[in-house]
Amino acid sequence: MQPVLHWQQTVQNAPTYVVTIPATVTVHEQNSFTVLATAGALTSTQKVEVAVSANDGFYLTHADDSAVKLPYVLKNGTETIQNGGVVLETGNTSADAPARAALAVEPEAARYAGLYTGTLTFVVRLHDAA
Repeated sequence: MQPVLHWQQTVQNAPTYVVTIPATVTVHEQNSFTVLATAGALTSTQKVEVAVSANDGFYLTHADDSAVKLPYVLKNGTETIQNGGVVLETGNTSADAPARAALAVEPEAARYAGLYTGTLTFVVRLHDAA
């Protein structure tokens, strides 16, 4: 009689994901931009989340006078994104990938002519959605 051997080896792959965010957006030329995320080797409960924030809220600052602020609204379709809000979330199923958010910057009317600039920070995190 030959011995019967039993073993089980579990291999867990490290999660992988790619998030594509444009380096710059020129609002008067294009008021919208796309954030794209693809993920692989995630567990069935893991999700990749992309959130957006701005240090002082959603404002553009006048290049010659930093006291002059131009508020704007950030939208994903018709949904207004709040400071710190999630712009997209994805897993690694075929229904999830690639996830894309078409974000639009909608500034108020400028009170003063000139160049206005601002910075958005995107925070990407992997979390357990269960």
